[in-house]
Amino acid sequence: MKNATIDVAIIGAGTAGSIAANQLTTAGLHCCIVEKSRGLGGRCSRRGILDGFSIDLGAPSFSLPYTDHPNIMNNINQWLESGFLREWLFNSSDFKAQSPAMKKVELCGTPSMNAFHRHLVEGVDCLTQRHVDQLQHKEGTWQLLDKSAQLIIEAKAVIVTAPAEQAYHLLAPFDLTGLHEQQPNPILSASESSLPQYVCAIAFDQPQTQLYDVYSGKHSVFSKVIRANSKPAPDHSDTKTPEIWILHSTYDWAKQQHQDAEITAKKMARLFCQHFNIPELDTLHALKVVASHYWRLADHDHSIIKNSFALHHTNKQPFLWDEKLKLGCCADWLSGGGIAGAINSSQELCNHITSQLKKRYNG
Repeated sequence: MKNATIDVAIIGAGTAGSIAANQLTTAGLHCCIVEKSRGLGGRCSRRGILDGFSIDLGAPSFSLPYTDHPNIMNNINQWLESGFLREWLFNSSDFKAQSPAMKKVELCGTPSMNAFHRHLVEGVDCLTQRHVDQLQHKEGTWQLLDKSAQLIIEAKAVIVTAPAEQAYHLLAPFDLTGLHEQQPNPILSASESSLPQYVCAIAFDQPQTQLYDVYSGKHSVFSKVIRANSKPAPDHSDTKTPEIWILHSTYDWAKQQHQDAEITAKKMARLFCQHFNIPELDTLHALKVVASHYWRLADHDHSIIKNSFALHHTNKQPFLWDEKLKLGCCADWLSGGGIAGAINSSQELCNHITSQLKKRYNG
């Protein structure tokens, strides 16, 4: 692998990277994903807890993007038909609402969110636990180097799918935005708009039947809380499985915390019980924190990104691409955020690349 120059090296195995690998491989290009973590999925990570039970500790699902990204619905329908995605029907309510629950439907990977990514990259070369620290462009070929300046892989083209802060580190030496040096770089502005989040999982011995499956809306601590057992996954069908709740903090609350993830998770568990008047809070066997994580780059302030790019681009393409350098970037932060944004950004970039290939071959 190291000695062969591939067509496209894709940095990052999250949603945007997995989509790009799938689309470009289908178009006949030899792709390789280079991922710094052990597995696929990015923010759609899966973590094992307890005895063989696992949970989606990152992005739990995404809404059907009929309005924001209607152009990706054809692919989504194909993934649903293929079983890569599944509809999740659940009862939802606002944190402060007293009204009956609303029935909602969202999409999630089956049996887990990162299983969707594994389906997408089936047959694609993947190098995991390899951190790309630098890009070098020599004689029409890209070299991907690690922190020791050792070669990871060579490619004719590179697509960066990382969060803005990491993307800026790799892309800063190259002019993807077409700006003069004196003008502010919108990728830098995007990198400075990163938002953190704490996520934890808590387990109850007994089902909390008085609660709905999902709560969201305005809350000082939580952006969303989810009964993991309500998701359509084989793990959750066992009646012996404890009831697991996934708690996602707000970005503002996360900024105010200065403790590690485990300590913060215990605080979140107490606040969850207080909000919903769960009396078993002080009974050790009734409540247990089973997982915790701090997402330093959970999301971005998309209003800052939108305004920054709007100053420099009249077109509204949700990606960056330099045809001469064969260097590009696609990610959720370039398309409004979320999984649907990542799909849209990646799909649009891949469509652009394949259309350029067709022009070249036909010309």
